[in-house]
Amino acid sequence: MNQHVQKALHLESQLTKAYQEHEFCNYYQPIINAHTHQTEGFEVLLRWPENKRIQTQEFSLAAEGVGLITKIMLQTFNRALNELNEWRKASPDLYLSINLSALDFEFIELVPEIKKALINANVPSEAIVFEITESILMRDSNLALQSMKKLKELGCKLYMDDFGTGFSSLANLAALPVTEIKIDKSFVQAIANDNRFSVLVSSIIEIGNKLGLTVVAEGVENKAQLSSLRSHNCQVIQ
Repeated sequence: MNQHVQKALHLESQLTKAYQEHEFCNYYQPIINAHTHQTEGFEVLLRWPENKRIQTQEFSLAAEGVGLITKIMLQTFNRALNELNEWRKASPDLYLSINLSALDFEFIELVPEIKKALINANVPSEAIVFEITESILMRDSNLALQSMKKLKELGCKLYMDDFGTGFSSLANLAALPVTEIKIDKSFVQAIANDNRFSVLVSSIIEIGNKLGLTVVAEGVENKAQLSSLRSHNCQVIQ
């Protein structure tokens, strides 16, 4: 137990130093139209080059423990906006997608900080997508919903991430101001070999299409998966 506590404290200390000295960097995963093969946007993935062996979940828990999760997100966001601004000079329709955690929605100044960052980077709000999961509703759902509505009023888009892995996805899909759903990669990577997952993915795509939502399939890594998704009329892959 003592070793575990010491390790956690050391990681939290390293995180604080890394945040203060800007040791983090952004990686970007392309989001591609499944039919035209055109890149439509990028999802931001945070990396810590000095500590490559730290798992994402461990990193997130430590950042939450030391109260840095939202500060790191905003630092990541500002860095990504500056890069997006340069990319949009060549491809004006590119958008940026970034994840928001449940704790981010407890930060009172979340929307004002996002608005300020957009103005400073000269990036239009419609070029920004915030990805959320159902876990945000397990905390203060009213506060989260208010912030989501403000982000949508600002012009940003909201996407439901990891769709299909929660317990009340359909109810939340009707209640939340989302414009896109992202099918979890665990579903996508099984569709070529397991007909049951193929049926599930097909149903999610059909529901999304009928609700007027864009459907993105995450974790597409081979031609068999792409072919299956196309046959089910999936619009976008990642």
